[in-house]
Amino acid sequence: MAENAQLFVLAEKCTELEKQRAHERAGFSFDHVQRFQQFFEATIGLQRGAKLEELIRIMESFRITVSDIADKSDLEHIFLSGRDKGTELSVWECLHVARRFVDKKEMDERDRDAQAAMDAGIPHFELRDFRAFYDQLIEEDKADVFTYKALSKAVRIMGATLSMETNVELDSLFRHYASLTFQDQEEVDHLAFSDFISLVSNLFSEDFGGIKSGFNAGVDGDEAAVAFLQQSETRRMARRTGLVRS
Repeated sequence: MAENAQLFVLAEKCTELEKQRAHERAGFSFDHVQRFQQFFEATIGLQRGAKLEELIRIMESFRITVSDIADKSDLEHIFLSGRDKGTELSVWECLHVARRFVDKKEMDERDRDAQAAMDAGIPHFELRDFRAFYDQLIEEDKADVFTYKALSKAVRIMGATLSMETNVELDSLFRHYASLTFQDQEEVDHLAFSDFISLVSNLFSEDFGGIKSGFNAGVDGDEAAVAFLQQSETRRMARRTGLVRS
């Protein structure tokens, strides 16, 4: 019994130690922390802390994008936390700033997705089908974001017919809903998932390129993607919300 009690205490101590270490790592893996330190040292060195603009460069090397003015404002608020603009933070402080920034972006994104789904009449639990389709198109486009090329493929798969005229109209709609991000130091238009939901809802509402009848009939295109759509809850959702008719 005494030996079991000692093992239990040891297990508790190990658990607490791992929690403490996870907190110190700001929830990142050991590998991510090591890479972050390497980027930090390559950018700043070991003699001082990082300023805000320097942290942005480190984060981008770490594939944490600060893509627009709103992102930069959020990061600045977290970074400064009431301190003056000349503040420099250590590598560990920067790691925690990066974690808080990532967490805020993810929470904001979930809120936008939920609002877009509510506006389109999509139950929250059915978002997984839209999200899987969205992610699949990004992967097939061999891109990190949802580009016009991915949208063009999506609307054809869903049943729209694209002519020269509708291509121009779709490009205009894409630019209306799209946001700018930076990739390899270049500006790239892309659709966030919430914007993709809103745009698709608009396309069905306006029966863009005959998308309603095409969606019901099943169209030629990428066979795996067509099968995915026809078998998924997306099809039933579209009928139930009136986007397409049975």
